[in-house]
Amino acid sequence: MTEVWNKGLHVGSRDPFSLPETLAIAQMFRANQGWHDACMFHVGIDSMLRGSDLLSLRVFELIHNDAQPRREVLQRQKKTKGNVSPVLTDTTQRAVLDWVRHSGKSPNDYVFTRFKASSGPPISESHFREIIKSWAVAIGLNPERYSGHSLRRTKAIYLYKFGFADIPLISELLGHSSVEVTLVYLGITRTEAQDAALRGDMFTADPQASPFSHPLLSHLLRPEFLEPFSEALAQHLAPKVAVLIDENAKKGR
Repeated sequence: MTEVWNKGLHVGSRDPFSLPETLAIAQMFRANQGWHDACMFHVGIDSMLRGSDLLSLRVFELIHNDAQPRREVLQRQKKTKGNVSPVLTDTTQRAVLDWVRHSGKSPNDYVFTRFKASSGPPISESHFREIIKSWAVAIGLNPERYSGHSLRRTKAIYLYKFGFADIPLISELLGHSSVEVTLVYLGITRTEAQDAALRGDMFTADPQASPFSHPLLSHLLRPEFLEPFSEALAQHLAPKVAVLIDENAKKGR
């Protein structure tokens, strides 16, 4: 019997995937047509559900009877018995449709079965954790830092750091019982909160300061955001530029 690597150890919270890491993993799935893992990755990040709740999802909870994907997923949490209503982005909805179509699943089938029969039981939580670790290895990360909670934390921390949602909203999305729980979950200490309050001194602030000094923009202008964004923009524009060049060449311009 193989001994669990972290037996008896306090390993702490699992790391979330950063924006560049998230884009790299998503690109990996597109390149190798990993429909199942792409669906699990996208739904796991967007929904911010715990692993047990994510794995219990059935097809009808993600797709309407008319075969159209659901934007909102109603879910009762096993741990807290509270209800959450995560929403799925257009990209995640496409990932759901891709997997269901390729797997031939029926409405009552579990969504995440990987190599099992379409109508079989979902993968186990231990298998779920191993899959996530394999993604980390594939893009050069230490697998010991990633597990099931990595997906749940990824979007929560992204929303907070990039200023898309405040802590009470994130707490609501996660289904936490209190904001205090969310503060711990996001890794925000009392000292960090106090430091932020001291930095935001309204009495010495310059009212004419450039909007580029806004904390949100400071995140968006960081290399780890700009580089993948510029690459994606270039890939999107390249075909259109090629068409324009071709049309101008035909007109002799």
